[in-house]
Amino acid sequence: MASRLTAEHRRFRRPTRAWALSRFREEGLEAYHWSNPPALIYEPHSHPFRDIIRCVAGSITFHTSDGDFELTPGSRFEMDPDTEHSATVGRDGVGCVETSARDTRPG
Repeated sequence: MASRLTAEHRRFRRPTRAWALSRFREEGLEAYHWSNPPALIYEPHSHPFRDIIRCVAGSITFHTSDGDFELTPGSRFEMDPDTEHSATVGRDGVGCVETSARDTRPG
């Protein structure tokens, strides 16, 4: 499957930017924070790397051939390299922490 959405178990009622950045550091990954205003639409595109995103505020829905994936605070979303996707930011905007990784999985 080219896209995966998981809800991470956490001790916090609401995940923070610092929490998400530290989780990526624990995985040996450098990450950055970004945010978008409400209702922003990303046109279809793809990346040559595995994209990994943790939502920390608001919501965003990624649209892929595997279906629609709504990220809300505490969600972790992964897309395999070259997965075409578009996205729609939710009504309250969105804040995410993102990283990319070389895909090292067999296959």
